[in-house]
Amino acid sequence: MVNYKIQQTENLYQVVETQTGNIVANFLEQHQAKTTCRHLNFGGGFDGYTPEFFLQKTKISYDEQSFFA
Repeated sequence: MVNYKIQQTENLYQVVETQTGNIVANFLEQHQAKTTCRHLNFGGGFDGYTPEFFLQKTKISYDEQSFFA
């Protein structure tokens, strides 16, 4: 059974769970989306039910002074 599919928007390729409709990943290039989708469909994911905390987006911040030191 196919648990993940690729959905194209205006400027992104999205990997979407077919049963929940959750967007698992976004890509600018189609081949990256296809590779990820294939990996997930062959057992590399959560069988179509990705936990909510994996789907949350977080802002990454860093201390500029220590980053460039």
